[in-house]
Amino acid sequence: MPINDDLLKKLRILAIQEDKHRDKAAHYLQLIENEIAYALYCLYGKNPKKSHSKLTVHIDEGLIFIYDYSDLPDKEGFVFEIGSDFNKSYYRLSDEKGKRFWDGIEVVMEWIPKIVAEVVSQEKAKGKIINHLEKLTESVQGNEKGFTKEKE
Repeated sequence: MPINDDLLKKLRILAIQEDKHRDKAAHYLQLIENEIAYALYCLYGKNPKKSHSKLTVHIDEGLIFIYDYSDLPDKEGFVFEIGSDFNKSYYRLSDEKGKRFWDGIEVVMEWIPKIVAEVVSQEKAKGKIINHLEKLTESVQGNEKGFTKEKE
């Protein structure tokens, strides 16, 4: 059965569209990665025991988010981590093609609200700590004033 020329044209058009869509999505992914990396470094700091800090995005896929790297040039952001502790390989999501790329994008879109909720929760806890410290400080200062008056 001969291949229909229309089918080949459609496949070429779809491939061109895929490249355009993928490039646009990869651009947006890079912008998101930059914002998340900066925020995570501010919130969590660097892991002093490791050369980089990371969060798990999707354990089954091996998708992680690396930030503040020192020995993983060009690996900051969403990365597939493959291998054992002694022999790991890293592949940037933005370098992937086809279904693996789009599936990774979907996982990222599901993960972002989760990390935002976690950060908001931590910020509330920090607010409580600051409030407690403020009350403790007021109490200590009140005791110092009372102690000074007693001496007089």
